[in-house]
Amino acid sequence: MQILTHLKEKFEAPSTVIFDEGKGGLLRCSIYTGTATAEVYLHGATLTKYQRKNESPLIFCSETSLYRADKAIRGGVPICFPWFGPNSENPELPQHGFARNSDWTVSRTGANTDGSVTVAFSLSSSETTRALWNHEFEALYTITVGNELTLALTITNIGGTIFQYEEALHTYFQVSDVRKIKIAGLERTGYLDKTQGGVRKETGESPLQLTGETDSVFLNTKAACILTDGNYREIHISKSGSSCTVVWNPWEKKAEAMADLSGGQWSRFVCVEAVNAGESSISLLPGEAHSVATVIK
Repeated sequence: MQILTHLKEKFEAPSTVIFDEGKGGLLRCSIYTGTATAEVYLHGATLTKYQRKNESPLIFCSETSLYRADKAIRGGVPICFPWFGPNSENPELPQHGFARNSDWTVSRTGANTDGSVTVAFSLSSSETTRALWNHEFEALYTITVGNELTLALTITNIGGTIFQYEEALHTYFQVSDVRKIKIAGLERTGYLDKTQGGVRKETGESPLQLTGETDSVFLNTKAACILTDGNYREIHISKSGSSCTVVWNPWEKKAEAMADLSGGQWSRFVCVEAVNAGESSISLLPGEAHSVATVIK
């Protein structure tokens, strides 16, 4: 494959950054450091694995995910852009935008002085994207793998008119049992309960615990979260450039109806997402840029 040959010649680094064909024949980038390994598919620039040495994976990816060029990968960290959820003007457009279904290109790879490794991916406006969202943009997605995982998405308006967009780093965290987790950091926070038509509620004084289908948009929060997985481990999740946090799990009934999430997998993950959507959507003037990032450790 010509593209794979180009990636190997220009960006591959022996024993650190390796390109090959992954599941479904999709191009894959594997990253190895002294403390962790990771895996990113160029389809959607979707990170599908992050695992520290001698630990279980931090990122969940569905065993029944469809690794196809016309489908988003189920699990990992899909990128939602330029809208979140269904398009508000045309629900026939792709759910969560087109970024997670697009083929991204590699911009650079490199080792850092602290032993971590960075790989950057890019996506620009084209005839295909303009048919869905008629604006000129450049997206740069930077993934840094080391003792912690850093994900940063920068959107730049390269056109001549202002545009507005929504975005999310739709992170699936692997847990032992979603019914036994607690999420601290969202106490006393207003949220929209999308399982009840978007009714506005507020959390109490205690960490969040999930007892059924959950699709909650926590508003006006930049707080870090601590995901406690029973007595097993804590996952620390911080973010920047994001004013919303979304917590999602479809629970049993809805998950079993999803071909790429069936088989009881619903109990093994929870999504805690850095989001800008709805009243927190981003507006960019020509030449402006905005970044959203999350750090996981």
